[in-house]
Amino acid sequence: MYQRKCYKDCRLRFHVLIDSDVVSPARGKPAFLKEFAHMGAIGWTQDDGKVLWHCGGTLIWIDYVLTAAHCVVDHRNIRPDIVRFGDLNLETDEDDEYAQQYKIAQIYRHPLHRFGVKYHDIALIKLEQPIRLHDTVCPACLWIDPDIRFTEFIATGWGSTVEDRTPSLLKVSLKPMESSKCEMFYTSELIRGLSSGLHENHLCAVDEEMDTCEVRIFDNSTKYICMGAIISDRTILTSASCVNTAASLFVQPLGNSEISFQVRRIVQHSSFNTTDYSNDIAILRLPQSLIWSPGLHPVCLWNDQTHSPLIVEMLQPFNTTYITDIEYIEDIEDTEIIEDTEYIENIEDTEYIEYIENIEYIELLTMYNSDCQRTHAYRVRDSHICVKYPYREYTCLSSHSMLRWKDAGVVPYLIGLSTDTRECMGWSYMIFSRVAAFIDWIVDNIDFEEIKRSFNV
Repeated sequence: MYQRKCYKDCRLRFHVLIDSDVVSPARGKPAFLKEFAHMGAIGWTQDDGKVLWHCGGTLIWIDYVLTAAHCVVDHRNIRPDIVRFGDLNLETDEDDEYAQQYKIAQIYRHPLHRFGVKYHDIALIKLEQPIRLHDTVCPACLWIDPDIRFTEFIATGWGSTVEDRTPSLLKVSLKPMESSKCEMFYTSELIRGLSSGLHENHLCAVDEEMDTCEVRIFDNSTKYICMGAIISDRTILTSASCVNTAASLFVQPLGNSEISFQVRRIVQHSSFNTTDYSNDIAILRLPQSLIWSPGLHPVCLWNDQTHSPLIVEMLQPFNTTYITDIEYIEDIEDTEIIEDTEYIENIEDTEYIEYIENIEYIELLTMYNSDCQRTHAYRVRDSHICVKYPYREYTCLSSHSMLRWKDAGVVPYLIGLSTDTRECMGWSYMIFSRVAAFIDWIVDNIDFEEIKRSFNV
């Protein structure tokens, strides 16, 4: 058995544990006509006639659709009014030859379901008239055996992937996960709405193609602050300027908005300078170990002290919306959710949050630090790396982000962490803390036993 003893052999770990296909970011594959003839898109018709397709459902009888109970109202407490079948792309009419669309006559939500709670999350939709049976539109069979003996599932739906939103019907393979492992992530402490933990009617599955070595970082008011990178089973690497004023922090793996971990301790570089943002790096310590899988793993750290990749990717989150619970309640036109006291009680924080999980990957060119120094307000140090967007005049963004690079085997390396960027708007470049310059500091602040736990092969 081989044990990883330092960060320089990170690539070996990836080659042994994960092949190149698994490391790649998760992307749903397009579904084919007739492949999932039971799938229906559930829509909300707007005043201008446009339809918003927020959920999907499964046709189980000629006039009944099975869906999730949380799909029977939108964020304004308005019920859906139509279901569409046989249409692979909801935004074009090129594949509408076999499309069928029906109005909803009635919705039956499980009597024990409560909004904001993740139990009994199931509902039936009755259509106004039966569908026309066809190869492209027909009901699915229901699995009634209590034992799940399958080694693979296929999830289908319209909507979002890790990197984009799409109107096309996509499919993705999932692997079943044992309840004992799943319970380590889905607990009442980590997941809002699971006050009693997982129940026997929950089914756990994992997307083995999810590439998750980054996290979102929130403060104690659940406001998004910046991004961080997983570097060991209990350690997140981020910018000191991101967390230096926070009293309490939480982290959340990208691609799974329902899981979060509270940060136990923040370790900032002792020489962090809030004036010129030199040594702008920090470590976040978690109270418990993450469980590695092909979908959740630490990033490799770039350790070449003299050279950096010519082209790097900047990870930038976007389309994040926050709605306070007061605004949320005032916007509700019906009394159903208001009267659901268990729903209100489960909003424990001062904000009700709804955000779109999107990450933008922007290709940047690495520059000589001397090029950036010509217009930079402070000294550009050897521990900095300078990058520029080649296709527009300005590069600097007023938001914390990260730089990464993937080698030929698509193994991800963390190159840089952005410094505080409040004063940078209008610059034609952006300054990051060079991760390679802080390798010794990083290793010194992680227990050796933790390194062995994180990188055993």
